[in-house]
Amino acid sequence: LKNIRKWSSLISKGTGYKADMLILGENVAAEFVENTSIKAALDNLNYQAGQLSAMAGANTMVGGNPIMTLSGGIQVYEYNQEYTNAAGSTTSMLDKDSIILTSSAGASTIFEFFKGTITRFDKASGATNKAVEYYSDIIVNEDGSAKTFQLEQMSLPVIKIPQGIITCKVL
Repeated sequence: LKNIRKWSSLISKGTGYKADMLILGENVAAEFVENTSIKAALDNLNYQAGQLSAMAGANTMVGGNPIMTLSGGIQVYEYNQEYTNAAGSTTSMLDKDSIILTSSAGASTIFEFFKGTITRFDKASGATNKAVEYYSDIIVNEDGSAKTFQLEQMSLPVIKIPQGIITCKVL
């Protein structure tokens, strides 16, 4: 809890925004809620460190399960989303031993979305690059009997203010 308060202060000083979102990988979340010192701080009636709750707060995060609210309004989430890689194996999107602390209020300032290049190939003109937010296309087969509709989006989130996010791996 001391590190989280220190990190929160660093984000606030570096960005002017209050850190209010702590995202834990699956292994860290399991250890966090079972940690005896955290339980003792939460159970201490003389000091309100936070509350452990299945519905930890009104804020929601896509892909995150709210597990706790710490004093100062820091929402703690367990992030357990996965994807299937090209080899066909399931992989966690966030390392199971990682922590991310950031500000949801400053997200539009801390992070910036850039439009990635979308490449299209055409028989007549060859490769065409487009830097647009969304690109849609209709492809008609040679005899005109079928159409394929395509939509592609290539937004790339980039950390614009590095002081607005703290990440670490718990060993």
